[in-house]
Amino acid sequence: MHWFFCRIVSILFILNFLGVSAQDSLLVSSKRNFIISAAEKPIARINQVDLRFTSKGLFKSQLKAGQLLDYTHLSFPYYYFPDHIHLDILDDKGTYNTVVSDQAVFYKEFELIELKGNVVLTLADGTVLKTSELFWDQSLEWLYTDAPYTILSDNGSQNKGIGFDTNQALTKFTSRTNNAVGINL
Repeated sequence: MHWFFCRIVSILFILNFLGVSAQDSLLVSSKRNFIISAAEKPIARINQVDLRFTSKGLFKSQLKAGQLLDYTHLSFPYYYFPDHIHLDILDDKGTYNTVVSDQAVFYKEFELIELKGNVVLTLADGTVLKTSELFWDQSLEWLYTDAPYTILSDNGSQNKGIGFDTNQALTKFTSRTNNAVGINL
């Protein structure tokens, strides 16, 4: 998935180069826990984002978002998706993994994505992870949060806790505190 976000950055760079410019309005987003000062105006604002990515002519993923704001001109550069994101990723087996959240921030310098608000990660095998906040370190292919979470397996078992670290496939999962409920079939 690292290549996916590299492509997003490339597309945004091209859009900036071609003259997609920011409007003079300010972004006020404190109700969603991101506070952007009046001095921080985006250099680009893109509405109704629908990016499709291919590799060697084959469809790999699609990102949909209500809006993308480009703050890459700041000393701490980032892209901000304030209005819901939906990302479908086609894996090597031809199945989809999906991530949705109310908003997201991509910190370009650190290759870190912060998803906030009603974050739901659905894996192709039916496993569903729900939390209010999720960080994805692309360079390490690692997910983590300090927030409460719930993981639901397709067999009905669930794991609830506060805070975890895991690889992208959720196969090396370490919970800081949890309460697991298993279902025997």
